Amino acid sequence: MNRLLFSLVAAFVALAQALPLPWLAWLGRQLGALAWLLDWRHRRQALVNLDIALGASLPRSSREGLVFESFRRLGESCLSALKTASMNAGELGQRLQMVGLNKIRPWIDRSLVPGVVIVTGHFANIELYDALARELPWMRMITVFRASTNPVIRRIMTHLRRDRRGEFFEAQTQTQELRAALRDGNVILGLMGDTNPGPAGLSVPFFGHPVATSALPAVYALRFRMPLYVAVCYRTAPAHWRVEISDEIPTRKAGHARPISEILADLNLHLEQSIRRDPANWFWQQPRWDHDGRVARRDRARINAA
Repeated sequence: MNRLLFSLVAAFVALAQALPLPWLAWLGRQLGALAWLLDWRHRRQALVNLDIALGASLPRSSREGLVFESFRRLGESCLSALKTASMNAGELGQRLQMVGLNKIRPWIDRSLVPGVVIVTGHFANIELYDALARELPWMRMITVFRASTNPVIRRIMTHLRRDRRGEFFEAQTQTQELRAALRDGNVILGLMGDTNPGPAGLSVPFFGHPVATSALPAVYALRFRMPLYVAVCYRTAPAHWRVEISDEIPTRKAGHARPISEILADLNLHLEQSIRRDPANWFWQQPRWDHDGRVARRDRARINAA
C-alpha cells in the first residue's frame, strides 16, 4: 500500500514539475481554498492563533478572511515548491530576489569562524532557502529538520530533495554528524525558529504571550561562536518571492555570552515583525501557543552540553 501511495505521489510531482510555475501557483490557491473548506480542525487552530496574536487589532471578520487567504497561500507555496526545486539558477533568478547576502559575506570569509547560523520560519515557499547554497557555492549548506513518523512522507521528502545542493540533518538522530560538520567549518546552518518544541522549549514572549521556543539557534551560535541571522521568505506576487536576511542578532555583549532567553526574545521579535508585515504569509495552522515553555536556567551548562 505504501509503495502504491508513493508511486502516485511521485507521478503527481513529475506532472507538477512539467507544468508552468504560474499554473501551479493558481492551482495551489484553489486547492488551498478547498482545504480551508474541508479542514475545519486546522481552520479552527488558525483562528485560535490569530485571536491570541492579533485579536485586539483585527475584527473577527478580518481574521476569518486572513485565515482563508493563509490557506490559499499555503496551497500556492506547496505546489510552487515542487516546481522551484527542479528549476535552475537562471530560471529561479527571474522569480526570486535575495536581499542581505552582503551581511553574512564578511563572516564566511574568516577562517576562525566556522560559519553562520540562519534562523527561518514557516514563511511562503520555505524550500527557496536552498537558493543560499547556489549563491554561496563554496559553503556547506546544512538544514536541520524533524523527520515525519509516516514512512511514506519521509520517502516523499527524500525524493523531493534528491537534487538539492544543501544537506539535511535529522534533529534527533544525526546530532553527532551535525556537530562534526560544524567543527569542520565552512557551514551555513539553517534552523527553524517558529516551531513548537513542547515542554523542552524555553518560555519566550511571542506577540506578547509566553511560548515554548527552541534554544538550538542560540546554543549553536554561542557554542561554535557563529554569528546569528534571521531569513524570511516573502511572497511578493503569484510565483514571485523575496528572501531577506536580517541584521546580525547579537549573541555576546562586551565579550560575554548573552542569556539564551534574551537572544531568543530578539529572534521571536524579528519573526513577529515579519509576520505583522504580511500576516497571510505565515503558517497560522500550527499549534504555536499550545505550550508556554519553561523558564531558562543554567544557560552556561546548556551551551557546554550542546
